[in-house]
Amino acid sequence: SALVHLFASRLGIDINRNKFNCTEGWLNIYQQNDFQEFHHHAGHQFSAVYYVQVPVNSSEIIFETPLAPDMRPLPIAIHSFITDTRAKYNVEEGQVIIFRSNLRHCVPNHQGTEERISLAFNFE
Repeated sequence: SALVHLFASRLGIDINRNKFNCTEGWLNIYQQNDFQEFHHHAGHQFSAVYYVQVPVNSSEIIFETPLAPDMRPLPIAIHSFITDTRAKYNVEEGQVIIFRSNLRHCVPNHQGTEERISLAFNFE
C-alpha cells in the first residue's frame, strides 16, 4: 500500500489524514485467447495490478476515459493523444500499475502461448 499512498499523494491527497487499505485481491491467469471485457471496480478508490509473468505476445491493458460514454463522438480523421478516448499500456514483469477504480479498463485476447499472470488489488 506504500505505492498507493505515493500515487495518492501525487494526486494531491493528504495521506497523513487519508489512509487507503487493501480490501481485496485476486490472481489473474490468462491462457491463450483469454481476455477481460471493459469493467471498473465500483465502491473503491484505487486499484492496482502487479505483473508476475508477462510472456511474449502478452496483451496490454487498455484504459478508457471516464468521459467517453457521456460524450458524442467526434468525426476525427487523425487520432492523437489529445483525441483518443483509450490509452493502451504494454506491461512488463515486475511492473505495478495503479489507477482510480472508476476507470473502465480491459485486457484484449492474450495471444501468447505461455500464461500471462497478474495480481490485482482494490483499495478503500
